[in-house]
Amino acid sequence: MSVIKKWILKIYVNIKFIIKFWKTENSLSLNEAQKILHKFYPKRNIELAQNVNYEPKYDLMIIVPVYNAERFLESCISSLLGQQTQYSYYIVFVDDGSTDKSAMILDKYSQCNNIKIIHQQNMGISAARNIALKNICGNYLMFVDSDDILPDNTIETLMNLAEEKNADIVEGQYKSFISDDEIDIHKHERFQSSNLTKLNGYAWGKIISSEKLLNLAFPKGYEYEDTIISTLLIPSCKKIYVTNDVTYYYRKNEQGITSALYNRKSSIDTLYITLYCFAEALNRNYKISVEDYLKQVRLNWIRTKNMPHDVRKAIFIVEVDFFEKNYKIDKTIKKSNLLKLQKTLQKHSYLGFKWIMNYWEILG
Repeated sequence: MSVIKKWILKIYVNIKFIIKFWKTENSLSLNEAQKILHKFYPKRNIELAQNVNYEPKYDLMIIVPVYNAERFLESCISSLLGQQTQYSYYIVFVDDGSTDKSAMILDKYSQCNNIKIIHQQNMGISAARNIALKNICGNYLMFVDSDDILPDNTIETLMNLAEEKNADIVEGQYKSFISDDEIDIHKHERFQSSNLTKLNGYAWGKIISSEKLLNLAFPKGYEYEDTIISTLLIPSCKKIYVTNDVTYYYRKNEQGITSALYNRKSSIDTLYITLYCFAEALNRNYKISVEDYLKQVRLNWIRTKNMPHDVRKAIFIVEVDFFEKNYKIDKTIKKSNLLKLQKTLQKHSYLGFKWIMNYWEILG
């Protein structure tokens, strides 16, 4: 598309936004919105902390939740055991009720001195991580997904930086792959950009001071459990460092649940997790800005846009209510789409909100 056509399209989209923004629409009360959501997929109780036994005997503890990962599990285990490092580390594999050969594969390593195997009935990734977190035995802690792989310099690279800086979190770069043939764990790659400073919101790919996890638990029984990383873990940390070294290989699993999840009722968990985590973050006096909340609202839309119209509108009303109760208008936001989103929340304009969501990149 030519520059002129892009410019004309942007003018058109902005004019249509103004029309949508001011157009009168049928209102929906907060009580009505909550009833719609409860009937469609009700909110459940949630615990964001648990009792922890903290006895650090190792430099690093690695937690690997496992569920039906027989195709990739051996590669993951080999990459963990093959680390070239001076640091001591202990690996806890939690078999979350796998129905394939994952449990059998894990049990082959049960005699290794630095490995512990836990078998439990299927309760989800949060419960699997939490049971390992009940007994923390490392000064630092790392999460690894059972289909992913670590380059053989990962622990050495991240722990060196953590020890040098007395860091709360250290994160390296990650590369996505599909087949094991695409990567070489002995090839120590680096990203050249010096602007890679922002942490990703995933649990994996970073090492974390274990003390930061003593008052934190993953939300059992909920989707989007990693929301606690950006809202409750990272804001609690002051000494955060990023290295340009590639320290994690993330497998693009074609049988993953992400795309399917967006078409399931449980995708509404993104709203419930947002409300729980942001409220808890504010309660803990963490700095969670208006812009952080607006970006989460955008993410919630992406995850729930396939839901019925009344459900999507109900989600919007609940998000408006949380915004009004916890935030003031931020006039310092620079991005056009975020500013417009803030205005739709302020005015309760669902039509304007939908238009922004559907033309987000153009309005940005």
